[in-house]
Amino acid sequence: LNAGRNYTPLSENAKKILKAGGPQPGWFNKSIADHPNTTEKQQCSEEILRAKWMTPIILRSHFEKLGELLDRIGLRDEQGRISEARRVLNSDECPNPWHGTGDRGKVIAEVGKPCIKLVTSARQHTSLDVLVGMDGHLYGPHIIFQGAWVQRQMIPRVADIPYSKVSVSEKGYQTGGTLLETLKFWHCDLLRRKVSFPVVWCTDGHASRLNTDVLRWCRENQWIMYISPPHTTGIHQPLDQIFRSWPYLA
Repeated sequence: LNAGRNYTPLSENAKKILKAGGPQPGWFNKSIADHPNTTEKQQCSEEILRAKWMTPIILRSHFEKLGELLDRIGLRDEQGRISEARRVLNSDECPNPWHGTGDRGKVIAEVGKPCIKLVTSARQHTSLDVLVGMDGHLYGPHIIFQGAWVQRQMIPRVADIPYSKVSVSEKGYQTGGTLLETLKFWHCDLLRRKVSFPVVWCTDGHASRLNTDVLRWCRENQWIMYISPPHTTGIHQPLDQIFRSWPYLA
């Protein structure tokens, strides 16, 4: 997990503090006084849950069960290496990956008069759902806009994203219906690449994954869904870490 990270060597003062048993309350009080822009905050519920779930036992169990699944469908050789990497998939959803997609508001008013109406574009909120194979292949993205119907300005230019799917939902987030569309879209791409089935689909526990139609479709089309434990996608899902680079990857 630490591969590629650069760490700054500890200063002499830091070494003394650690040797004395770690920072004491006085050190924190002085540090906050010296840095007025810094605040001391209580852990939020999200951080507490992450700490609860990200334990060595849970993480090890997750990967051991994944290994057992890969063995059961014949995707690991005797040395434990993945034999067909493109049959192992990972998807994740990212809200508003381009930051500012919704900054297209229009103020309606006469010059010098108070605003009487504020109109925002249908691009007020977007979600991006992408899939990557363990072989490194990046499949076409599913772009979900907030709205009632697909509008022309929602369609990306072919030069920017040559192969993609666009749909809408009430809030611009993934739902069971839009996820089913996404899976069918990716399935066609897998067939074009002549990928063998079943495939292992590693994903998170978003409510859309538990939709009855989605579960039925996965069973009928040999998509084995493997869900990460809650609050651990930062470790289990590669896609959880690449979305800042998505516009450049696309």
